[in-house]
Amino acid sequence: MSILVGRMKPWRRCCAAPPADDALDRRFHPRQWLILPEKPRIRYHCRLLNLSTGECILAHLPEFRGHRVFSPSTEGLVLLLHESTHVARLLNPLTHQLTDLPPVTTLLDLLLPLCDLSVDGFGLADDRTVVIHNTVFLAVAKPGDKCWTAVNLSDCLRPSMSFAGRFYGVTSDAIMVVEVSRESQTPQLVEAADLTLQHRFSRMLGSAHLVDNNIGELLLVHRTLSGNKRLYQAYRLDLDGRKTVPVRGLGGRAVFIGHDCSLSVSPATFPSIVGDAVYPGFDCGDRTGLEHIEAYHLADGTIEHSCYEDPGKEWEHPVSIADYLSSWV
Repeated sequence: MSILVGRMKPWRRCCAAPPADDALDRRFHPRQWLILPEKPRIRYHCRLLNLSTGECILAHLPEFRGHRVFSPSTEGLVLLLHESTHVARLLNPLTHQLTDLPPVTTLLDLLLPLCDLSVDGFGLADDRTVVIHNTVFLAVAKPGDKCWTAVNLSDCLRPSMSFAGRFYGVTSDAIMVVEVSRESQTPQLVEAADLTLQHRFSRMLGSAHLVDNNIGELLLVHRTLSGNKRLYQAYRLDLDGRKTVPVRGLGGRAVFIGHDCSLSVSPATFPSIVGDAVYPGFDCGDRTGLEHIEAYHLADGTIEHSCYEDPGKEWEHPVSIADYLSSWV
């Protein structure tokens, strides 16, 4: 903890003190920090990596005690589920702010046993509304609510993520957004953009991936098959025009895509990573599949090959930053 406190002192001197019980305060969201995927977490110590600077710090997170821990949101917040009360909580891992939400037991009629609860995506639909989502349900709640409110989920919504204060997801033919603007209106999914792709979108053949490129744009990466070869294509979501626009590059950045989350990084921060390339996560299977894809260059479709043969084999250290990020997504 002393390492983290030392790094934060200059920041704390020039910033307002974060309220201890409000992890939703946007001023303090750790958007560019991620918890490295290392096991075991010894006495609740974790390493956090800053994607903008490359700095790595050690954090002590005793808030994990007695909770199930889910992957962070786009805002960098961590979803916790108390093992005895089933209260959902949001944790800011940098400031230790905690915000309580209703128990997930209020969704019991929609869930399998709590021990089997999975979360495919969660984040913010506005300044105070939290969304959690998996294949069974989509629900929203605010701090102080007594229960979660279910949102009608008529089609498979995957992936899902928050971007610019709204919560988006992909169906078979559209980009959807959770609409919670009116107090009297039941939250609902509405179409934000038409899903028009160069190759037909089929979950049997591939997947779609939403990415915040950190320069104010929401991207979609379509992973599909062309014959017997894997193909990746990128699109910018024109939310004003309600359409997808094909792009041949990523503004010099690289994206790492997983089934439930994705991220964008700059080669200026991590020089071993190649710009305008897509790096599939380990959960996609492409890194250890027939083509052994580590990176796919969007401009010409060429591939940098992965050296991994067995996805279940333990890593030999040191591993690359690309390996860490591919295992995180």
